[in-house]
Amino acid sequence: MTGSEHHIPPQERVTTAAQGKDQIGARVIDYRCASCGSGDIAFDAAAVWDVERQGFVLSSTYDHCACTSEVCQGADCETFEVDAQTGAPLGRAPGSCDRLPKAEAEAAWEDCRRQHLAEHLERDRERRQARIVRDLAETLAAALEAMGT
Repeated sequence: MTGSEHHIPPQERVTTAAQGKDQIGARVIDYRCASCGSGDIAFDAAAVWDVERQGFVLSSTYDHCACTSEVCQGADCETFEVDAQTGAPLGRAPGSCDRLPKAEAEAAWEDCRRQHLAEHLERDRERRQARIVRDLAETLAAALEAMGT
């Protein structure tokens, strides 16, 4: 099997196989082919036999998928998520599993990048200040030693 394995606890994922949609919380998600925009996506998955249900139960999904649209004709594809009700592209904010409108997710990522940059610049400033203080202390010690001899 190729790609990363994603184990999804059954209580957190309800899959309507005929529609290819996931419902997590209140938002209904649909997956689209990044090349042609079709929702005709087939994902690699693993299933286990459930004796009580007398059927296979999805246990894991994998990153690999193919678009079965007339345009892509089964070619491997990359996907993106959309809100199934509005068709609006979705994304995820840093550190979150919640799906948000793509513009909100991108804004959250930009805020995160800005915060990391500000933290990096602050660390650099503190290091420069510490180096200046150390250099001044060494210069002062050397001057005091020269005066004392």
